[in-house]
Amino acid sequence: MLDEMVQDLMIGQYGKLTENGAFASESAAAGSLLDLFSAAGSLRSRPGQAASMYAAALAADRLNAVKLAFYTRDIRAGLGERMIGRIMFRTIAHLYPQIMRKNLKYVAEFGRFDDLVDLLDTKVKDDALLLMKKQLAEDIAAMGQGKPVSLLAKWLPSVNTSSYKARRKARMIAAAFGYTEKEYRKTLSALRAYLNVTEVRLSAKEYEQIDYEAVPSRAMLRYRNAFRKHDADRFEKYIADVSEGTAQIHSSVLYPYDLVHQYADCSQLYWYGLGIVKEENALIEEQWKALPSYINDEENTLVMVDVSGSMYGRPIETSMGLGIYFAERMKGMFHNRIMLFAEKPRFIELKGETLRDKLIQILSQKPGYSTDLEKAFELVLRTASANQLEQEDLPSRIVVISDNEINRLTSQTRWLFVDEMKARFEAAGYQMPSLVLWNVDSRQNTFHALYDEENVVMCSGQSVSVLRSLIDTLKMTPYEYMMHVLNNPRYDCITV
Repeated sequence: MLDEMVQDLMIGQYGKLTENGAFASESAAAGSLLDLFSAAGSLRSRPGQAASMYAAALAADRLNAVKLAFYTRDIRAGLGERMIGRIMFRTIAHLYPQIMRKNLKYVAEFGRFDDLVDLLDTKVKDDALLLMKKQLAEDIAAMGQGKPVSLLAKWLPSVNTSSYKARRKARMIAAAFGYTEKEYRKTLSALRAYLNVTEVRLSAKEYEQIDYEAVPSRAMLRYRNAFRKHDADRFEKYIADVSEGTAQIHSSVLYPYDLVHQYADCSQLYWYGLGIVKEENALIEEQWKALPSYINDEENTLVMVDVSGSMYGRPIETSMGLGIYFAERMKGMFHNRIMLFAEKPRFIELKGETLRDKLIQILSQKPGYSTDLEKAFELVLRTASANQLEQEDLPSRIVVISDNEINRLTSQTRWLFVDEMKARFEAAGYQMPSLVLWNVDSRQNTFHALYDEENVVMCSGQSVSVLRSLIDTLKMTPYEYMMHVLNNPRYDCITV
């Protein structure tokens, strides 16, 4: 009875338990904007709630909420979240159409032109159509002069596509542009051919016309088997040239999990030698090597990778991918070293030469199924104490890649996880390393620190570009980190 009373009191204070019984807060206690910012990249399983969360953030802080929408959608320097980014854009268009109109010209710049198409069922429909009509006219003129054109034609829907919704919008666009369906189709075909769009060449079986060095990263991943089947000699030579450094391959908009997934489909149980890692693929390995590097001379960062049972599917593919990405690029003592945590933490050195080798090594471990982050931190602290390490010998930063659904602490002298760990390090004569809580699957609002917790930042998502925003943030609080990101000059163009 006493335990139940204590639990009820603590839930009353902080609002919730994690799925594994740890006390946590439902909010970072700084309002709806920070709560959403901290989870925006991990909300793919909660699209309905994302809309209501974003509406609340808009009501609380309009300018920064609009900036958050563009950061969430930003495919080059932000989270690159298409579905959640579009939900945010549609919410702005519905609640504050005048604000969406002011920023409409930036939608395709931060995302793609089909993000504008997605707004055709909103109050900014006419504005989006006019913007696309002007761009199409400019592209037609540029094509006639042999100049570069935008990617509008690539992303406009076709009138003969299999999707009813896409056909409906294509007809709407054609009518708004003053075209018959035939004229619209021919115009798009001409521009797509001029762009040398990969899908056009494949559809026409013009395999010899495909310039593999120009194929976008996702198209390369999606159509690699078709290339190998229909153009084997040229394609294999291209891959060999990439390996030798005489040809380039694109990976700029890929996530690590995109490539991990090609080897290991973790939608089912993944431990204990189930043999899910596929044979080595040279293209996947080259795209992995070509991922952009956003780690800035980091020498002393320990990455903790959640491999617990609740992470099955894309979340664990993300955590493993980000963990390997971090470790490969780290300098100093943590180069090619990560800590796996579930029921039993494991500190391992990644010894393989390829992404596949490293995945096999991780998946051969048997860490259990629960999410005992406490044991992972205790392993760091116990190692430091047992070896009488100095503060400078500890990691300067710990990055925890997880779904935040951690186990309940064995003792609860402080209430939230971060408070408890700081107290334990202090009791042992150390300062807890700076902490990054990186959420890859926000199934519910779960916070282990509040907005003003020093040396803690909270981020989310699947994209390595988040790493750029973590540079020079060792001493920040969660709120300061959010403002650091949203005040990036890249988003100065956004207005209300």
